[in-house]
Amino acid sequence: MRKILISVVLALPMAALAAPPKTAVLDVQKLTCSLCSITVEKALQKVAGVVAAKVDIGKKTATVTFDPDKRKGPGGPQTSQELEKFPPPPELRFARVPQKTGPAALVKATTDAGFPSKPHAEPVR
Repeated sequence: MRKILISVVLALPMAALAAPPKTAVLDVQKLTCSLCSITVEKALQKVAGVVAAKVDIGKKTATVTFDPDKRKGPGGPQTSQELEKFPPPPELRFARVPQKTGPAALVKATTDAGFPSKPHAEPVR
């Protein structure tokens, strides 16, 4: 019990340092049916850091909530805090660091799924 309490107390400051999730709205082309919306939602949910994705067929938009500190890339550290805590081995020190999740990654995911998109006129919140 004591170990659990100590781990919770130590984890709280890390949670406080985490950036709040952001929301982006994308204008998605070629949305014509519910299967299209499911395809776009699944493509967006595969992006690292995506917390929620909702597609509106009528407005032809996708509203995505994501953690901007999550990074794309297989394996290894995925957040800024993890990269600081677990630096890469010396042979990979100068390797390219994965990019943070953002609107560009979301647009790429929908476009790769066959539904070109662009950020909505309103900025990321």
